Amino acid sequence: MEVRAFRPLIYRKEIDGMISPPFDAITPKQEIELKRNPYNITYLTLPKGKDGVEHARVILDNWIENGVLIRTERECIIVLKQTFYLDKRQINRYGIIARVRIFPENNDVIPHERTFEEFVRDREVLMDGIGCQLEPIFLVTIKNDLPQYLKSITDGIREDNSYAGPEGVENHVYYIYDHKEIQRIINILKNDVVIVADGHHRLQATKNIASKKTGREKEFWSYAMSYITSIHEEGVLIGGVHRVVSSKFKFDPEKISRYFHMDQCDSISGSDPVIYDGHFYCIKPKENVYDNTIDAINDFLFSKAIGMSMIDLERETIYTHDYSEVIKLVDSGSFSFGVIMPDWNKDHLIRLLLSRRMLPQKSTYFYPKIPSGISIDSIAEFEDS
Repeated sequence: MEVRAFRPLIYRKEIDGMISPPFDAITPKQEIELKRNPYNITYLTLPKGKDGVEHARVILDNWIENGVLIRTERECIIVLKQTFYLDKRQINRYGIIARVRIFPENNDVIPHERTFEEFVRDREVLMDGIGCQLEPIFLVTIKNDLPQYLKSITDGIREDNSYAGPEGVENHVYYIYDHKEIQRIINILKNDVVIVADGHHRLQATKNIASKKTGREKEFWSYAMSYITSIHEEGVLIGGVHRVVSSKFKFDPEKISRYFHMDQCDSISGSDPVIYDGHFYCIKPKENVYDNTIDAINDFLFSKAIGMSMIDLERETIYTHDYSEVIKLVDSGSFSFGVIMPDWNKDHLIRLLLSRRMLPQKSTYFYPKIPSGISIDSIAEFEDS
């Protein structure tokens, strides 16, 4: 894998409340709260209206002109230490934010989920229109050499910035300018491969833009601003992504029971999916033909039992990592039913990923997420370097 240092745009240290979860993990209620801060990154990542992209570009230019966003003094790699609690134990997860070559493809950056065309097109229009990569793609290495080195070079030194993030995660940022340390990081990663944990739609959008550009623009878009850590880190957690189906499709226990064993249950637990339509039903496929749960759900439940097409999965389904959101949406009466997905077994998922299997869209939820707003990679800054 080819990694490069860069000169990102960063928020001036005195600015507070500007980070957010990735754009596709933000609920409408969260967006309203985040945008109470006039400098929050969601004004760029979630623009509104037909002129939203143009307006976001104006905001970006204004923030740069007025010193809200500044450029790092020279090329760097960002070390991100994320601290959170798991079963009452403090976990420290170390990774970097840097540029990673993604175009032309050479099989060292491996997607594991298919994408929705409409979602890709939305990000492509925004990123090309604003001339920036606004949010890092989340990548995980197969080897486990990087985190320990990052710990060794940051232990005992004061972070350059720190941000309180969602779900109680503290984000500590270190700008690594030393050429020897940067080269050591590059060398650790150069013979490794990475799996795309989060950001498949942004990755495909970046590739699409690169394929249409020439010269310096093509060079800029051939690299994706990315966060990289090891998949073997204790702090890399992998949940399922829950589905909520619009009222256009009806919950039909008789049809579903042709393909699944269904038992009404009182709680959400275990390794099997749970359907919620006002009641909870634990389900298990009758045919053991898939090596993962999400393929069985898409084929037997959504396609065969409910009659949903791929377009329906894109337009008539809400995807969320918060199972309480599933219950709230179904109870509102605007949605027919939800499917609450279990957490992934990490060893099982690693085996699937190494076999280069492409899973359905929105199959995995890697967390903690990487906040948006820690850095922005701007083509204008790239062309001036």
